[in-house]
Amino acid sequence: MKKLTALLLVLVMTLALCACGAKAPARLEIKCVDDSGEPVPGVTFKICQGDSCQIADADETGYYAFEINADADHAEVSIHRLPEGYAKTDEEGITLGPDSLSGVIKVHRISPEEIEVPAVTEEPAVQTDEGPLSKVVVDTLTSEGEIADNSVFSGHRVTMINMWEPWCPPCKNEMPDLEKLYEKYEPEGFQIIGVYSTEEGAKDVLGSLGVTYPNLVMWDSLMEFSLGYVPNTVFVDSEGNVLTKEVSEKEIASFGEEARDVLAVSFVGGKSYEDWESIILGYLSRTDVK
Repeated sequence: MKKLTALLLVLVMTLALCACGAKAPARLEIKCVDDSGEPVPGVTFKICQGDSCQIADADETGYYAFEINADADHAEVSIHRLPEGYAKTDEEGITLGPDSLSGVIKVHRISPEEIEVPAVTEEPAVQTDEGPLSKVVVDTLTSEGEIADNSVFSGHRVTMINMWEPWCPPCKNEMPDLEKLYEKYEPEGFQIIGVYSTEEGAKDVLGSLGVTYPNLVMWDSLMEFSLGYVPNTVFVDSEGNVLTKEVSEKEIASFGEEARDVLAVSFVGGKSYEDWESIILGYLSRTDVK
């Protein structure tokens, strides 16, 4: 009788939980593909549930899975950051929930014909205003953990600050060319400084690619010179004054008029050895760059 009573009690509690709507969290899945349906590696999603949002890195197939929060009935998913070579479409994002557990966000893969190399501006190439994008102020650590400040620019008329990440294929693809350019033009007062925010795997990438130019850990104020894409590159003089560039109509079409100030001081995306060499020589030839 006691065993039967206990069994009935368990049954009643189970039914009560079901009646109260107890359920396991829903598992949601999102994937990013290009216009031809190929997965996009290195994409980062923005996932908002209720009053909170998170940034999540997809795997090498553009896939990410997560559970819906207990206090939310759906999740809004959009693209936070794309690797170089891709652009957002008109699609803002998608909604996932109990009735839609998986979804796909499509982005545009940029063809070589669509890429335009921005030209270096005519003199003056140095930012003359006192705005937030007129000077790079270094406040961080080197890849070896040493304190770094603006003295890293001393003795070099032109420094190329190349922002990259160890998970970014286009970043790693151009590093061998950057190393060659660093070695070739360092005697003429040129240097390259790499900057990354994801420390896991960074030293392995630098070692495997034979990179010898200095590398720093990303710091807050440098993010102002980025539109959230990598690779992203800024040029400065020996004091950290930012060197400007022309902004093309294609860049404005891609990033919007509100991005003009950043585009005037930043090169978004990777480039060929020849393109970077042309840009570097353009800055080194300027008489106003000290």
